[in-house]
Amino acid sequence: MTRGDNGWFTADVADATAGTRYKFRIDDEIDVPDPASDFQPNDVFGPSEVIDHASFAWRARDWRGRPWQDAVVVEAHVGAFTPAGSYRAMIEHLDHLVETGITALELLPLADFAGSRKLGL
Repeated sequence: MTRGDNGWFTADVADATAGTRYKFRIDDEIDVPDPASDFQPNDVFGPSEVIDHASFAWRARDWRGRPWQDAVVVEAHVGAFTPAGSYRAMIEHLDHLVETGITALELLPLADFAGSRKLGL
């Protein structure tokens, strides 16, 4: 792998196409998924999967997201975010998040659910 100017390491693999699953081998001892993977179809310890983002029919064609170095993410649980514990109550506080420098809000699941990808709530 080659380290880029931005600190990310990359490798071009000629036969890797959309759907290809992969892991990284560290010191010929341990296989780990890609920490920057866009898709983990078999949970967080399974292999990562190559995704072809260009194949999706985007409606907002010019939007490219934020550069990683500009992202400030906060996770929030709707039930604990405000005393009212509702989405509507959260709306009143979004301007405050923006004023404090938050650029992305990740909503946590409202309740436990079956499967291996839950957050243990």
